[in-house]
Amino acid sequence: MSGTVTPSLVPDVTGSHLTWADRPPRGKKPAKKALTTLAVGEAAPKPRTAQCPDWPARFVGDGKQSYCCDDAKQLASFACPAGKCALQRHPFPCPELMVLDTDALYFFRGTRLFAMDRFSGKAAQIVKRVRAPRELVQDDGYLYWLEGNDEAAIFRMKKPERTTKATPEVEPIAGKLKGARALSVDDQAIYWTVAGRGANTELLALQKPR
Repeated sequence: MSGTVTPSLVPDVTGSHLTWADRPPRGKKPAKKALTTLAVGEAAPKPRTAQCPDWPARFVGDGKQSYCCDDAKQLASFACPAGKCALQRHPFPCPELMVLDTDALYFFRGTRLFAMDRFSGKAAQIVKRVRAPRELVQDDGYLYWLEGNDEAAIFRMKKPERTTKATPEVEPIAGKLKGARALSVDDQAIYWTVAGRGANTELLALQKPR
């Protein structure tokens, strides 16, 4: 697929799927509240577009389901089997941070981390922190987040198993990171950026603990 994509916000990447929101007119929120999801890597990918009930200030999605919400609005999700989208609203205000995997939606509300089962729609609090996280990312087995501003810290927690109610342990990864932001992970390392000299931004990395 070729063409120009002009998302209004940073696109979400979940697995092999890319999701973005349409760009609004300058200073306005568009009448359309569309999210588009595309399977990356397919020979002839077909974008799937559906309407959120509110302006999608925050969103995640994959080939089966998407979640979206506006500030101070209710979290909503939709699935589009056979091209027909079914909307569902969830009894939670719009999360500040959220990520999606094959089993659950993980999200922070203030200092509390929740996991919502994608099949049942039931959500449970996993852990409560002292400071509100600023970033939330994931790999296949762990959730990672940043806490703090001037001197930030990186933490990770093993994703809870669906068959147990045990709370996983929160593991500190790195601390006293001045101005850390833009957290990211891959198979080998954890990445973040800090402000460098002048207008430069530095990318830092730390090998993942075993």
